[in-house]
Amino acid sequence: GWIKSTNLKRYSFRANVEQQLGDKWLAGIQLNPTRTVNTRQNEDNNVASPQTYAVLFFPNVAAYDENGEVVGNVAPTSIGRTQFAGTPLGNIVGQDITATTTQILTNTYLEFRPITKLKLRTEFGAQFQQVEDLLKQASFTTDGFGADGSADAANAQVINYSWNNLATYTDFIGRSEFDFTLGFTVNREQTSTQFVTGNTFADDRLKTLASAAEITGGTGTKNDVTFVGFLGRLNYAFDGKYLLSASARVDGSSRFGADSRYGFFPAVSAGWILSEEPFLQNNSTINFLKIRGSYGLA
Repeated sequence: GWIKSTNLKRYSFRANVEQQLGDKWLAGIQLNPTRTVNTRQNEDNNVASPQTYAVLFFPNVAAYDENGEVVGNVAPTSIGRTQFAGTPLGNIVGQDITATTTQILTNTYLEFRPITKLKLRTEFGAQFQQVEDLLKQASFTTDGFGADGSADAANAQVINYSWNNLATYTDFIGRSEFDFTLGFTVNREQTSTQFVTGNTFADDRLKTLASAAEITGGTGTKNDVTFVGFLGRLNYAFDGKYLLSASARVDGSSRFGADSRYGFFPAVSAGWILSEEPFLQNNSTINFLKIRGSYGLA
C-alpha cells in the first residue's frame, strides 16, 4: 500500500477442464475461487483518513510525546482541536480496517450434436461471494475520540445462479448461409447484508464488537430476484457480403408487478460488406468496409 499499514493479499485458483465424450457429446467445467484481504485506511473524503488529516494538522507539533507514545486527541489542527481531534500518525496506527472477500465462480456445460448442423448446449453457472468489512477506531483517533473507541462490522453475501440453454442450427444453400438460434435463460440472485456498530471500549487493544460496552446501531437486508428470458435469432448472409439479422426476446423479471412482468424486445439489422465488391477488392487503401443499420426496441 501507499500508506503505512495498508496492503492487499490475493489468493486465486483457476481450472478449465473439457472432455469429448464420443463423437456427439462435449462436457466441461470452469472453476475460479479467489480470496482477497484488503487492509486499508479511511477514504480520502473522510477527515479521519491520514492523508486528509495531514492537511489540517499543524506541522510543528510532535508526533510522539515524552514517553514515546503517539500524540492523541489533544493535538491541535488548523481548524481547531474541538472539531477534529487526533493526529495523522494517530489515525494510521489507531485504525484497523480490513475487508475480506471470498468468491467462488463456477460454470459447467454440456453440448450435444445429434447431426452436424445442429448443436444443443446447456450451461449452469453459480457465483458465491462473501464480503466481511471490519473497522476499529482507537479512542485517540479522529473518529474514535469522544466515544472511547468505536467499531463497525458489515457482512454481505451474494449467491447467483444461472441456467442457459441454446439450440443452434447452421446450414448452406447455394450462395446462402444462415443460422437459427433458440434459447431459454433463467437467473436467480439472492443477496443479504448485515451491519452493526458500537463504541466504548475498555482498552484500545480490544478489536471486536463483542468488547464494546454499547451497541449503537444495526441493520440488515435481504433480497431475492429472478429473471427469465426466451430468445430467437436468425442470421442470413448471401454471397458473403449481404447480411440480414433478426432477433426477438421475451424477458421477465420478478422486480416488476404481475401485470407488467414481461416485455417483448424485437430487433432487425442489415449490412453490406462493400470491400467484397469487385470495384473495391483491388483497392490498396481499404482492407475492410462495411455499412450496417439496425433498429430495435429495448
